[in-house]
Amino acid sequence: YSAALRLKNIKTKETFPVTGLPENLRANSPQWSQDGSKVAFLHYGPGRVDLYVITVADRSAAKVNTAALSATSGNTFAWVDNHTLLYKTVPAGIGELPVAPPAPKGPVVQQNLGKSAASRTYQDLIKNPHDETLFSYMATSQFVVNDGQNEKPLGPPSVVTSFSVSPDKQYLLVRRVEKPYSYLVPVYGFPHTWLVLDMR
Repeated sequence: YSAALRLKNIKTKETFPVTGLPENLRANSPQWSQDGSKVAFLHYGPGRVDLYVITVADRSAAKVNTAALSATSGNTFAWVDNHTLLYKTVPAGIGELPVAPPAPKGPVVQQNLGKSAASRTYQDLIKNPHDETLFSYMATSQFVVNDGQNEKPLGPPSVVTSFSVSPDKQYLLVRRVEKPYSYLVPVYGFPHTWLVLDMR
C-alpha cells in the first residue's frame, strides 16, 4: 500500500499535497482517467475497501462509493469515460460471514474416471462444502456504474474474476465463475463463462 500521495508537475518538478485523503491511508491500484484530469485509487480502511478520486485541477480527493467495494479477486474498478467509473461492490443484504457447521454434512468425495496421471499441488484450496460457501460469500460482487452523481447497479450479483469495458463504452466483457468449484486447482482453473453485457 501507499501511505501518502502527492501530485508532481513534470515540467516544473514542483510537488503538491493532496487534500481530502483518508486518515491512515492505505492506497492501492491507482488508475488515471483517459484525459489525465483525475486519478482513482482503492483505500483499504478498517473493515472495508473504498474508492477515491483525486481531481488534479484542485488537488483534492473524495470518496465516490456508498457500498464497500469487493476487492477479493481480479480487477475491482475501471474508468468508463472521464467522468464515469465502473466498480464491484459487496452486494446489499449479504448478511454475516457463514459459520462452519459443528460437524460436516458428509464425506468429501472425489472421482477419477480416466487414467492415473500426475497432478500439481497448490496451497489454500477449497477443501469442503463450508469452504465453498465461504468462497461464494467472499467473492460474490455487484457491478455499480457511477457517473459522478448517481450510482446504478448493473446486472445481478455474481462471482467475477475479470472484466473490461469495450472501446465504444457500450459493452462489458465479464469472466464469471461457475459451479461446481474445484478442490484441485485455484480459482483461475474453475469453470467459467464469458459474458458480454450491455452497459445500459
